[in-house]
Amino acid sequence: MIEQEMATEWRKLRQCWLDLEGYDGPLSLVWKDRKAGEPISSDLIDDLFGTGEAWVEQRKQVHQGILDRLVDAGALDAPVAKQLQLAFGEAAYHTWRSSIYLTCYHPTRLGLGFMRSRGSLMQQRELLLQMAESGSIDPETVSQAQAAISRDLAFFEAGAAVQEEEEFEGAGMALKTLMTEPSADAESASHVLATLLLGKE
Repeated sequence: MIEQEMATEWRKLRQCWLDLEGYDGPLSLVWKDRKAGEPISSDLIDDLFGTGEAWVEQRKQVHQGILDRLVDAGALDAPVAKQLQLAFGEAAYHTWRSSIYLTCYHPTRLGLGFMRSRGSLMQQRELLLQMAESGSIDPETVSQAQAAISRDLAFFEAGAAVQEEEEFEGAGMALKTLMTEPSADAESASHVLATLLLGKE
């Protein structure tokens, strides 16, 4: 892949993150236009989940395809790409569930932890995009954003391991046990993502 083609792929990857401004998938308007206090049918909930999950998966597939091309071209290490895909998947899921909010988003302590980490990731996304738009980039703030993204990635990995257990009781304690310092791949991914959102790739 020549340099110009790689630059195009990086721009496409950045656009994936730019497109996470809000859920615009099927039934989003139906949800937004419903009257306050209007009963929610089980059919509508099923449809919202089905179309929302499809929306998330479609965006993840596009993002993964771009990462695969960058890895194949030697522009990105596979373990770092895996971390970037993890981050994007959680961000896309948060975009959907935050736009069409249902109380079952965080039914457990672990679920609440995921929601908070996804929210943190999206806050860093917004902060970095704002700096890119303004042209005023503060290195200390960027460093703090990268550190936050690294911590969020560490949480996602630990949380995924806990989710695989059959018993959720005591999941909060199990999660604390599993949490470690961010891996080198997570730290590299946070650097790549920050650079990408700042429009520097």
